[in-house]
Amino acid sequence: MANITKTKSKELDEKNIHAGHRERLFDLAFKAGLDKLTNVQMLETILCFVFPRGDVNPLAHRLLNHFGSLSAVLEADIHDVARIKGMGETSAKKLHLLTQINLVYALDKMKVSPKFESFSDIYDYVENLLRFRTVEELYFIAIGANKTCLNTKLFASGSINMVGISMNDLMLYLASTRAHALVIVHNHPNGSCKPSPQDEKAFESLKKMTEMANCQLLDSLIIGTDGLYSMENKSVARVYFNDASPIEELGHGEDSLDWLSEIKEGFKELRNSEGNS
Repeated sequence: MANITKTKSKELDEKNIHAGHRERLFDLAFKAGLDKLTNVQMLETILCFVFPRGDVNPLAHRLLNHFGSLSAVLEADIHDVARIKGMGETSAKKLHLLTQINLVYALDKMKVSPKFESFSDIYDYVENLLRFRTVEELYFIAIGANKTCLNTKLFASGSINMVGISMNDLMLYLASTRAHALVIVHNHPNGSCKPSPQDEKAFESLKKMTEMANCQLLDSLIIGTDGLYSMENKSVARVYFNDASPIEELGHGEDSLDWLSEIKEGFKELRNSEGNS
């Protein structure tokens, strides 16, 4: 009987210690910011939402030791995560869903049509869209005469072939959105932002097609692990240093507020036709 009482007392003490540790961890993350914690502390905090009770510190260490980094843990295949001692398939699915919160948040904010006062605004927008995606994706961004984002459309995912974009597809998109200007962006998830020969060929082809559609292709942007590349300027617009904030290097700059004024006279006719419709 005495042994049972001691065992229950020990379990209660461990429960209180773990509860206190979680409270201190959450308090630290809230006051200092999650990004100010160590990788172990950050992952431990995230795991607390997956496991309502218990000490997840050893599990955080096991995951980091196995996958090598916090981002690798969060991006790992569910089945690989499930095989780590202490996880399991259900917990791996919960962890994966938690990592989708930021993406859902970013996409929801994009439903509120932003206004692009400068190319820097466009860069910010496409970074939120694609910078941390692990799959190659291609987006069209339609912009109106008042510099407002009219539509953002995922055009391709997985294996991107920009050269294969047809005139019909492009015309249909521009007609449906009534775009006055267009920005195309795709990513190189595991590589440099520098364009491939196929990227350069596609850019020239798409530029001609948009001109035929009385629309201006403002730029074709590429996001890689090292930065953001502008096909229009043939230069790196932003450079990424590890996890630091992007630094603008070359490009149109923060004060380029009148970029839309360079759109051809053909847009005036398009505006008039819209006003009469």
